[in-house]
Amino acid sequence: MIYIGNIEILTAKSAIYLGNVGYKLDLRNENDERAIDLNICFHRLAQNGAQFYLIGPNISNVKGLASSYKHVFIPSDFSTVALDIEYFNLKQRGDERNAKLIELCGSLKSPTLVYCQSPRSARDAARTIYETSKLPVCEATKDAVDWLEQYFPTEWEVIQALKRGIGIHHGNVPRALQQYMVRAFEQGRIKILVCTSTIIEGVNTVAENVIIFDRRTNTSTIDDFTFKNIAGRAGRMNRYFIGKVFVLEEAVAEGDHVVDLPGGQQDETTPLSLILDLPPGSLTPLSHERITTAFEGSMLSEATIRQNRYVPLEDQNALFEAVSAIYDTHPDHLQWKGIPRSEQLLAACNLIYEHLDHGDSLRKHKIFAGDQLQAVLTNLMTANDFKDFIIRRVEGRWKDDSISDAVEQALSFLRNYVGYKFGRQLMALSRIQADVLSRYKKASPGDYSMFAAHADSLFMPAGLFALDEYGVPSELARKIMIDSGTIENVDQGLRILAGIDLERLQLQPFEREILESVRESLPLRAFAPSVGEES
Repeated sequence: MIYIGNIEILTAKSAIYLGNVGYKLDLRNENDERAIDLNICFHRLAQNGAQFYLIGPNISNVKGLASSYKHVFIPSDFSTVALDIEYFNLKQRGDERNAKLIELCGSLKSPTLVYCQSPRSARDAARTIYETSKLPVCEATKDAVDWLEQYFPTEWEVIQALKRGIGIHHGNVPRALQQYMVRAFEQGRIKILVCTSTIIEGVNTVAENVIIFDRRTNTSTIDDFTFKNIAGRAGRMNRYFIGKVFVLEEAVAEGDHVVDLPGGQQDETTPLSLILDLPPGSLTPLSHERITTAFEGSMLSEATIRQNRYVPLEDQNALFEAVSAIYDTHPDHLQWKGIPRSEQLLAACNLIYEHLDHGDSLRKHKIFAGDQLQAVLTNLMTANDFKDFIIRRVEGRWKDDSISDAVEQALSFLRNYVGYKFGRQLMALSRIQADVLSRYKKASPGDYSMFAAHADSLFMPAGLFALDEYGVPSELARKIMIDSGTIENVDQGLRILAGIDLERLQLQPFEREILESVRESLPLRAFAPSVGEES
């Protein structure tokens, strides 16, 4: 088995199976880095001559597969369950949708998903349900609520909803809690799970009913393809043979369900970030010309441009000029390695904000300048733990933000910016300053890779942070590390999880549930001894 990012690839002899990700190869958003990476991975694997099959729902055709793949496309409308869809044609604004939501949630007795367009919409919908319905405290979720109240402000809407037996599942909810929500929903401890599009990313549920409260994702109307994926969560083979879908607004316009693979049909709209990483033999004459033009129009080396392929070339060129100017006045602001001093981190944050991010990501986290980014990163690095960091963010929140707003802004900043985007931006800057200093200034360059790696793991030990991927929250991982010693890497962490004495740890009921659930899902390699250990 091979893992590429979040993609699971099963290999058997010469066969490759990409499970339920065929439709994710479609590049509907040219800035979708995951789709670009997946296309590159698929192209390289298929070029090796291996047999493969892709499977995906609601696909009518596939375009862009190279003729050398010798592929066969087999469409099918087969479904293991039938769908009964009812439309209410209610307006986006007004109280009618909330009233219908309350009515449906009160009348439906079987497991129900409520789809909302954003985390804020999900919180509002959950609060509307439990406040209007006057739901009592739920004993089945008490252990989880008790634990969460130790590490998060009790006013956080996720806690308040869970206290009344309603789950909330979206991208700002910590991974372990997301998994708990799905598990509790599967086990019948919660009947209503309010969610965003995260629920369609490979999560199977037992829902008989799906209420589509919003027909948008953030501010964009969902297309027919996404609608069918959301509606398809209703019903389950051998349990609910007819899934019931309730759409509170009007129907989504019919659309095509064609998957376009950009690697096989390159044109002027194909992202440069894609063709820069394709083998030369796979490029069209137009793509060769575009790459040549990009190289000739930049002072940066071809290697730097390729390594920074997700950074627009105009931003890389602007950063080349900005780095050159800083070196001429403050060379020590660039020539750092390891952990930067305050003024060095500030210089990096300013360059990132002005030339790489432009505020596109950071404004969502209420950060509007490089010095503000430096301040929040410093706040995170000096915090005792994530609880401390979240409390600081709650106390310093904007006056119009609720406590729930501040909690989820902090969680989103940790997961979506620090743990993903910041390290990539910092490494792009590191490569460009190294190019400028070594080739043009004849000076010793800095190396920001260590600090970027620390940021990727949210300034926690990398092995401890890696356990989050398996559903172990950092608060519990720290408790395990205190008992078992430093966790150097994920393999060591998994072996510790597999063999740890749960009785000795003095776990709370919710923590024990998490570890028992994680153990059941561990790969077999977690139970195998490492090199040098006795079997």
